[in-house]
Amino acid sequence: MAQMPPMSVQYANARDADDEFVLGDLIAILRRQIVWILAIATVLTLLASVYAYLQPPVYSANALLQVEPTEQTVVGQGTSPATAQLSTASQMELLKSRSLVEGLVAQFHLDFGAWPNVCPVLGKIANKLWHGQGLARPWLGLGKYAWGGEQIKLGSIDVPRGLEEVHLQLKALPDGRYELSGPGEQVLLDGTVGELEHGSGVSILVTTLVARPGTTFTVVKSNELNAVEGLSNSLRVSERGKDSGVVEIALDGGDPQMLADILNAVSAAFVSQHLARKQEEASRMLTFLNAELPKFKQDLETAESALAEYRAKAGSMQPTAESSTYLTNGIEYERQIANLRLQRAQYLTRFTEQSDVVRAIDSQISMLEAEKNKFDQRFNGMPADQQQAAALERNAKVAEEVYVQLMNKAQELSVNRAGTIGNVHVVDEAMRPSTPIKPKRSMIIAGAAIFGLILGSAFAFVKQTFLSGVDDPDQVERTLHLPIFGSITYSVEQARFDGEGALERTPPRALLGGGTPPSKSRGLVVRSADERTRDGVGLPLLARQFPHDMTIESIRNFRTALQFGMADASNKVVALTGPAPAVGKSFLAVNLAVLMAEAGKRVLLIDADLRRGHLGDYFGRRGGVGLSEVLSGQMDPVEVLVTTGMQNLHFIGSGAHPPNPSELLMTPRLRQCLEELETRYDVVLVDTPPVLAVTDSALIAHVAGTTVMVLRSGAHTEREIAESLKRLDRAGARVLGGVFNAVPSNRQGRHGYEYEYAYSYQYGSGPG
Repeated sequence: MAQMPPMSVQYANARDADDEFVLGDLIAILRRQIVWILAIATVLTLLASVYAYLQPPVYSANALLQVEPTEQTVVGQGTSPATAQLSTASQMELLKSRSLVEGLVAQFHLDFGAWPNVCPVLGKIANKLWHGQGLARPWLGLGKYAWGGEQIKLGSIDVPRGLEEVHLQLKALPDGRYELSGPGEQVLLDGTVGELEHGSGVSILVTTLVARPGTTFTVVKSNELNAVEGLSNSLRVSERGKDSGVVEIALDGGDPQMLADILNAVSAAFVSQHLARKQEEASRMLTFLNAELPKFKQDLETAESALAEYRAKAGSMQPTAESSTYLTNGIEYERQIANLRLQRAQYLTRFTEQSDVVRAIDSQISMLEAEKNKFDQRFNGMPADQQQAAALERNAKVAEEVYVQLMNKAQELSVNRAGTIGNVHVVDEAMRPSTPIKPKRSMIIAGAAIFGLILGSAFAFVKQTFLSGVDDPDQVERTLHLPIFGSITYSVEQARFDGEGALERTPPRALLGGGTPPSKSRGLVVRSADERTRDGVGLPLLARQFPHDMTIESIRNFRTALQFGMADASNKVVALTGPAPAVGKSFLAVNLAVLMAEAGKRVLLIDADLRRGHLGDYFGRRGGVGLSEVLSGQMDPVEVLVTTGMQNLHFIGSGAHPPNPSELLMTPRLRQCLEELETRYDVVLVDTPPVLAVTDSALIAHVAGTTVMVLRSGAHTEREIAESLKRLDRAGARVLGGVFNAVPSNRQGRHGYEYEYAYSYQYGSGPG
């Protein structure tokens, strides 16, 4: 037999650059794993529904305040940064200040709380379902938990510092009594509802307790600072619109009425606090002005007296243009300096002389005095009597203006203090909300369903890629470049044969020889495979008992493809192998051999599995001599040939299981044996062991002109198939292609369409 160079096909372990994952692959995976996807999505949706309906409702209330620009309260001209009032942002921060929130914590008892203990999950469900009067009956006999209708209210509680933020347990007792326990179930006190109780440094007043005896409640006294900061952090303060001065206060919680009451109390307290600051500022300013008025009144009287005396002494005189200019400008300088000195005196009531505000005023006064001195030097040439007259008149006018200004401001402050309105107003009071903002059940459920579909799809992809075997022939062709000749459908009849008992419908001689099967009314004999083989009765052959089965039709199509593929082979030897055991190689080999023999081919079937070969079971010949004796040189190939009872079909068993099968297959006897046998037959089918299990199949595939990879649907990962092809390629095997075996009828893909059409055409009713 001339040996041609092996036509080695390079199979890649990974995809080529142009073999990218396509949308069709993903759709196919999702379709195959749709049950898992829907199951995961359903479970997540149910869990999300339970979560959404068990969550307590959360309400939100809000109130609106308006902060208007503040009027100037500093005596004098202009407004400096030090005199500017607080901005809206500062007012927003004051709304969350401890000085404002502290009183509300005490007013609404936010520094302590009590609630019934509920059983995890079940307790929430029971409370949701309970809508009756009185108390719900305990579930599963768990009487210490609350199941619906329990109530508790505390009037006050005071605990030592070490018990702050500690969950204390209050247990309801008969006759309106209770027991309060601390850490380690240490009893702190026994008390009666409605009475202030003391014990172990704890004082507590329980005003309401509705529960069965034995029901437990959790009681917590918070640290005052923690409670204040908790409420402050819970308040959401924001400005509606940029520089609008409209401030919104919002608060979320489970009690809608309490939310509205707290926000209205916050608004009222803030307005009241702001008015108090305004009144305090007006009172302080008025006190300052009342203290300064007598002094400025005295200065005015002195200036007017000096001017009157000078006029009486000097007599009436007409002022010149120069003296009028000196008088006018001098009055302006003096007025500005007087106002600055007045502001300085006012600031000294709040700041020290070293403060930036006071030092800025001093700097302005120094500059004005320097300018005034320069101005006075310009009029040194004016007659002395005119200078004196102008100076006296200037002093009198300045003293009068300052005094009148102080009098007006004092009267204004008196009016404002008596009816202070302030610049902060409540626009909208908080109202009790009726609709909760959380939980958003529809969004939670919809989000869980979408996430479940995404998670299920991801799981399906991971399962299909890494955890499950390949069941798509197209995937093997696309990613591993292995041509797939067809898909062998899973046979229910063959599964029945392979069961613990098989139905022997006819004697093997008549069956294998082409005899007619008996009628269905004939009695059926049930015998195990071991019994049939021991008695010389072979295993049932599907190709003979059910020649028109869909599986046999699939094998016929594979037979046709194989014959065309063998045209370019170096010899007539066809090796059937697979990545792992139990892929159906023996089933495919024996039925393919029968079909080829029926087609008129001279066929030799060889069981080359020297370790676990069992093809002889199909012909009632377990054991005996076979291939191992030929390879060891004990017998010639023609001496181990077995007639099967079928025309054109002969068989060589594996023979005795040798201790060194791989070494036997490596001897030249294997090639010599196959060369001798192929001269007698049209096709030599060799059933080999799994590729990944042992190296035997690679040794046989090296000699065979054609190798076919038998894959069981869903039994191998892509990596296992790729590794099998790599080993065969290293051995120089000519891998013609592959065939999928035991494919479910609903997963045929495009390779199964022709079989369905053929079945419908050949065995369907009606005209063709």
